[in-house]
Amino acid sequence: MFVNVDYHLTDIIIPNTLDYITQGQTGDATEDIFGDAITEDMGKILASVYDSDPEPLLRLIENPEANEYARGQALIAVVALVFRGHITREFAMDYMKQLLMASFQIRIII
Repeated sequence: MFVNVDYHLTDIIIPNTLDYITQGQTGDATEDIFGDAITEDMGKILASVYDSDPEPLLRLIENPEANEYARGQALIAVVALVFRGHITREFAMDYMKQLLMASFQIRIII
């Protein structure tokens, strides 16, 4: 009985959770709702609901208004998706390089 309830709840809650997090809700609100799951499990959760579109994860990673822990966990999700074969290592490496280059350019301008 509980397994079926959990299954149905995750069908409803997890996709909405991903939408909520990736839309850049303020860091405090996200942490209040998800608590320790942000720092401990969010990467696994984000990877498990991956639907072959990396854009929501990338938006979360790049959103400076989103919770910093959720952003870090989205990076962990990208790595997990490489290990699972859902995205290529090359895609992930190119994306990480782009993030680093953008970070360096921002620091040089400032």
